[in-house]
Amino acid sequence: MSDDGAGRRKGDRYELMREEIECYKTMGYVHLKGVLSEDELHNLEEEYMSFLRHEVAVEGRDFCDMSADYSKPLEDYSIVNIMLPSKYNPWLKGNIYEKRAASISEQLLGPDMVFDYDQLLAKPPGKSDGVFHWHQDLAYWPVTDDTRTASFWLAIDNSRVENGCIQFVPGTHLEKNLRYHGPLHGDRDKSHTLAARLAEDDMPKPAEIDRGDVTVHHERTLHGSGINSSTDSWRRAWVVAFRSKETVEFERSIGFTHSHNDKLETLNAVGQENTTLVLRKNELQMTGSLRTTKPRAGKNVGEKRSSTFGAKPQLGAVLTVPSGKPGVAVVDLGKADGFPPGGGSLYNCMSPHGVDTPTYEVR
Repeated sequence: MSDDGAGRRKGDRYELMREEIECYKTMGYVHLKGVLSEDELHNLEEEYMSFLRHEVAVEGRDFCDMSADYSKPLEDYSIVNIMLPSKYNPWLKGNIYEKRAASISEQLLGPDMVFDYDQLLAKPPGKSDGVFHWHQDLAYWPVTDDTRTASFWLAIDNSRVENGCIQFVPGTHLEKNLRYHGPLHGDRDKSHTLAARLAEDDMPKPAEIDRGDVTVHHERTLHGSGINSSTDSWRRAWVVAFRSKETVEFERSIGFTHSHNDKLETLNAVGQENTTLVLRKNELQMTGSLRTTKPRAGKNVGEKRSSTFGAKPQLGAVLTVPSGKPGVAVVDLGKADGFPPGGGSLYNCMSPHGVDTPTYEVR
């Protein structure tokens, strides 16, 4: 097999090597060379550019800037983000990139992986604010019992640190919990973007890849990208993601399509800035349905599914949040950036999202 990937392109398939599969498992991402030939890429590039030239109508917030809130003027965009391009240009459905990605996801994760969504991300040159903040993809999505995902990032241009290549923090997919993610611009109605922070011992690794190469990453791998500091080079990328058939069917059943035009209540139900805690039998569990406020120990401030409250905790007891299904009675805790309101001891707890989330000692 040739080093440029040409020998591994076999019709709709791209053959992986054993060490590449192992790299995905151990590092949380893998770089694959030459997934598309120059001729194949040229045909897709023409369709890509039709979006940037505004020749394809895109609805509402599905054409936005991921570095800013929705009010940013189009001419100032630093990260042009186009969600669901194959929805707006049906010709793209089943294209050669999608087919090769499907074959790769099957080799990485099994035969039940299906197409979930696609996305175009383009950074114009010389934009000093074009930072795609650190995040884990799963923080944006509904979490099911089977979260397996293969997210593909195709380089339309040679991608280097200078023009804002994607960067990964190796091994973060193995951490027990997701990092805490907060809304970059206040709430999901102002901007879709969530952001996490690097830990002191995180060591990001730039993925400098060539035109036609792809990276594939795990849903829990922390990643982001810096500004495009070049003077004349765009950095264009094409994302497709594959998840299990059951998970994609669940997403659609709750109205989650990966569109930024999805209902706000749907986005808030899966976004972490709006996490609420529910109390059942001396335990707190998570649901994502209600806005949070200052905690009140053992106080039933809203009901979910049932009026059954369960046993109240004793004052001084520490309430924990195990991973699990939503309970029956909601206890509001306050905005994540406002902890701790009115004092109290701060603890780490865990939601079904696997997110470290603050809670309190009951007093």
